[in-house]
Amino acid sequence: MVRGRKSVLVLECFLLMRIDIVEIEKEVKEEAEKAALAWRKRLIAEGGVGKAYEMDARGLLLLMGCFGIPGGFRHEDIRDLLQISHISKVSRALRRSNVLMAKIPDAFLGKY
Repeated sequence: MVRGRKSVLVLECFLLMRIDIVEIEKEVKEEAEKAALAWRKRLIAEGGVGKAYEMDARGLLLLMGCFGIPGGFRHEDIRDLLQISHISKVSRALRRSNVLMAKIPDAFLGKY
C-alpha cells in the first residue's frame, strides 16, 4: 500500500505541475492508456469499478487526468471513481486536467 500511495502522489504532483503545457510522447500516452484499461479490467474482476478501494480509484483518476481517458471507460466508471476517491483530497490536482474536467459533467449527468 505504501508503494501505491507513493505512485498516486507522483501522479498528483505531475498534474499539479501543469502537464497540459508539456508535450507527452505518443508512446507514453499509449502505454498509459493500456495501463488504465488494465487497471479498469482488474477492478471489474474484483467486483466492479464501483467497489474499488479509495486509493485505487484516486490513482486511476489521476492517471487518466494526466494522460487521457481511454475509449473503454464509461461515464458510470468515471462517476464511480470520483465518488469513491474522495476527490476533495485531490480536487486541486484534478482541476488541472482539461481532459478529466471535460468529462466530469457527463459522468454525473449520465450523458453519452
